[in-house]
Amino acid sequence: MAKCVFCSKKAKRSCPALQQEICPFCCGSKRGNEIECTLDCSIYKKGILKDNEKAVMKRARASFNNEYDDLFKRQGIPETAGPLEEFIFINYYRDFRVDDNDILNCYIKIYYILQGQDHLYTLDDYEVDIFKKFLDVARENDISPKLQKVMILRLIKSIEQVSGGRFGRRNYLEMLRGMLTQTGRMGELFKD
Repeated sequence: MAKCVFCSKKAKRSCPALQQEICPFCCGSKRGNEIECTLDCSIYKKGILKDNEKAVMKRARASFNNEYDDLFKRQGIPETAGPLEEFIFINYYRDFRVDDNDILNCYIKIYYILQGQDHLYTLDDYEVDIFKKFLDVARENDISPKLQKVMILRLIKSIEQVSGGRFGRRNYLEMLRGMLTQTGRMGELFKD
């Protein structure tokens, strides 16, 4: 039975940075401090991704809380967000393997990729398509890299505000259907 390199208790993990065995307590308490962790460690990487998700959600919740902060009133933003959301509706509304949480996670990944943290994130095939569409429409509308990040934050907040509740994990997708087709469960909300 392997023993922890620090405390000699039962080791349950192999530490890539130390190239030795370590117990969960020492791993958690020394991670990033006494141990110079690398991204080869799945536990360390998962921790960074979890912290990133918490930080971006906190930032999105703290932003856009009054009509003066309404990003969708700025020139170029509706012209970018509209085609992106239409693309998502057309390609993923009928795909029941994709729900609001998947779109939210995709936006979180895009946000951090735009922040230069692409080494942390791997995009699934559908996420690559969404990211390409986002970059295409952002380029077409001359949206600066800084404003692209702000726009993704606003889209994150949109999903968080509407997802769940009565329509479950596809409420954002239902909202897109209502906005774009004026049909479905939310269609009445978007009729003139």
